[in-house]
Amino acid sequence: MNERRELAPIIFKVLGATLLAYLVVPLVYLIFRIGWQEIASSFANPKTVRAVEVSLLTSFISVSVMTLFGVPLGYLLARPGFKGRQLLVSLVFVPMALHRWSVESCSCLYMGPTEWWAPCSRDTAWNW
Repeated sequence: MNERRELAPIIFKVLGATLLAYLVVPLVYLIFRIGWQEIASSFANPKTVRAVEVSLLTSFISVSVMTLFGVPLGYLLARPGFKGRQLLVSLVFVPMALHRWSVESCSCLYMGPTEWWAPCSRDTAWNW
């Protein structure tokens, strides 16, 4: 049992280092491959600035919504013995069961450049 307790921190450190490398290595490669001047000059383009703004806004909104709903949901799921717990657990796993690619491809198929929201997207980074 002591060997497991000693092995767990090592495994978590290896997994954390792998995740950190997965996030940092592409950025470092981008900076050294392209160079600071080219990256800075690309931000002179208003579409690039708008794309970064949309990405940051979308990230902020999604993290806020996930925190708003995720923390109470985690608290509920951690408490044993309430009615509807199994249904709630099942609903949590539904997004993992649906394939993201199929949802995105259906969205692209049904929401093309001629749909009702197309005029709104003309002034954004999602310009068709």
